[in-house]
Amino acid sequence: MKPLMLVAFLFVSIASFSQNNYLEITKIGSEKTKVFKENNRVIITDKNGNKIKGRLNFMDASNLIVNENQVTITNIAEIKRNQLFYSISYITLGSLSILTAGVLVLPLLITQASLFPIVAILGGTYTYIFTTSLLKKKFDSDKWSFKIVLDE
Repeated sequence: MKPLMLVAFLFVSIASFSQNNYLEITKIGSEKTKVFKENNRVIITDKNGNKIKGRLNFMDASNLIVNENQVTITNIAEIKRNQLFYSISYITLGSLSILTAGVLVLPLLITQASLFPIVAILGGTYTYIFTTSLLKKKFDSDKWSFKIVLDE
């Protein structure tokens, strides 16, 4: 019974003292909100067109830090998530499709058969990569308002 109480006490104390800082994004003209928590992987484009990739950290209520670069919240042109799953799947699928196409080329060239399977594999893979990159949601400052919420 005592170990259970000790674990419960530790969980409650850690949860109550942990910081819950986040970037709240609200769509202009509606009540739709999105939340980017601290340490999320993001890609921020500032109003000068510079892209900054990295983990999201907060400095104060008007500045945030991404990959050791300080960005003012009013200088954000767009922000989007940079999920690790997409990065890994792009590299893996691209490499596997090129490897498969390379392995299939030799027998097809020797037998002088159709190159359709190679074209189908490469086309399908790159179509997947292109469409999933388009599905990454971008949050433009023209349509969304940004606010940093600090839990202190």
